[in-house]
Amino acid sequence: MIGLKGFFNFTEGLLKSDLITMINLIEVKEKLANFYDIESETDREELLSELRKYADEKEEVELIEEIRQNFKLKTFSGISVIYEALSEQPEKWSQFFYEEYKRAFKLAENSENAFDVLECLEEVGFVDVEKMQHRKEIVELLFSYLSSPHDVLRYKSIWLIGDWISKEDVAENPSIVKQLQSLLIDKNWRIRYAANQELKELGKLPLNFKISFWDKLRVKYFNPYEMT
Repeated sequence: MIGLKGFFNFTEGLLKSDLITMINLIEVKEKLANFYDIESETDREELLSELRKYADEKEEVELIEEIRQNFKLKTFSGISVIYEALSEQPEKWSQFFYEEYKRAFKLAENSENAFDVLECLEEVGFVDVEKMQHRKEIVELLFSYLSSPHDVLRYKSIWLIGDWISKEDVAENPSIVKQLQSLLIDKNWRIRYAANQELKELGKLPLNFKISFWDKLRVKYFNPYEMT
């Protein structure tokens, strides 16, 4: 025989599980937009779990349409949280993520807030890239933007390509490293810094290369991770 406290705990558990039945994404849109303000890690994980359950039960084409109709490609719209939730199943959502990369960069080309648009892609970096069928296509896309005339697109493609590139990519396509090395002397100091960091990670910095004194000062006194 369970006590009164046990009964209420059991009932509370049932009610809580019943509440995690999402009808559509609109009903949690505000929660997703304010996801990073949720203090409880348990509450954040519960919301991500709810999203994954909803995605599993929804037709893939319908879900993608719902996402694109209701969530803008911008920071704090909630779309990056959806990306994080879906990144648990890279095999299933590989094509979607690749299309989102193409869509975001295309939009950023003519946007006054290009950085804001591309920043939402950061959450896709949680994915297990080895399970991504379209990983190489994403690398090729990002490589094409390394030579973009648009500063923000060059800048973000440097940071993002680091999430996807492998030693095999570097071996098969040495032009990736060559292009990154050319950005060490870019006119924009933030791009120079980003290229330096990625090449250092790859172990491909030119021999005896050193960041300039003035760039060291810029990195120290200004934020190298944001660009407008």
